[in-house]
Amino acid sequence: MSIAKIKRELRRWHWRLVRGGPGRRPRVLTASTLNGRLSFSNMDITIARELFFERSWEFDLITRTMAYLREQGHLGTGPGDVMLDIGANVGMICIAMLKHGYFREALAFEPNADNYALLERNIRQNRMAGAIRPYHCGLSDVAGEMVMELSEWNFGDHRIRTSPVPIQGQQGEERRRTVRVPVRTLDDVLAEPGAVAAQRIGLLWIDVQGHEGHFFKGARQTLAAGMPVISELWPYGLRRAGFDQDSFTALVAAIFTHFVHVDLKANRMERRPIAAIADLFAPYPGPDDGQEVIFLSDRGR
Repeated sequence: MSIAKIKRELRRWHWRLVRGGPGRRPRVLTASTLNGRLSFSNMDITIARELFFERSWEFDLITRTMAYLREQGHLGTGPGDVMLDIGANVGMICIAMLKHGYFREALAFEPNADNYALLERNIRQNRMAGAIRPYHCGLSDVAGEMVMELSEWNFGDHRIRTSPVPIQGQQGEERRRTVRVPVRTLDDVLAEPGAVAAQRIGLLWIDVQGHEGHFFKGARQTLAAGMPVISELWPYGLRRAGFDQDSFTALVAAIFTHFVHVDLKANRMERRPIAAIADLFAPYPGPDDGQEVIFLSDRGR
């Protein structure tokens, strides 16, 4: 057995040990990863396991998309030294972006209180308190409070409800424990005195579990500046949040001119006109069918 395989096997057993067995109690684990030195909950068996076992989170996605944007002239050509991490969780993306020199500053938005506490901790322990500004809120098309469904095993899959009546889901989401979380619109946040100017924003990274349509509605003024947006495209989540392929396509077509379908498995980055975003709904209908896209606009910049 190679040394690499031995290390992986040791990490596998170490993960089982530190996470605990049945009846486990919540505790915070910390690991040095490619994304930075990160703390996370042992109760999360998705993001936490990946960070602990693989020592990274979506790092290939980061490097591939950043390389593409740089090659296409969307990075490093203007004042865009700030990135926005929307649905930041514990900070895996924004900390990695600064750690590896893609951006100098970041704004990080996270509505869940437990995730937000770890986000603040991770910013401090990576010595980025002066560079990453955290916001304890979700970003939507309204300001106030909304209900969030909490996943017991994937703390990156907490979802904001947009219907007053719980919508039945294939994973029993309507039966999840819920909390109320603060929400704002991005346009309102950036209209505050002392806020970052939209012209300084070089990238938006969005992972909000189907709430992307509502986010876009509350960020139209900001997005008019034309910065690229890397986003999960999850038709199942979008539908639960009230967007079908026609309404979502109409919304993004009013903001962007084209998109890039990021297919890391096929080693393909396919640029397509924005209307073709509708074509990704039918092939990826299920709760495990999330895709990654880069929204781009020839307008603005």
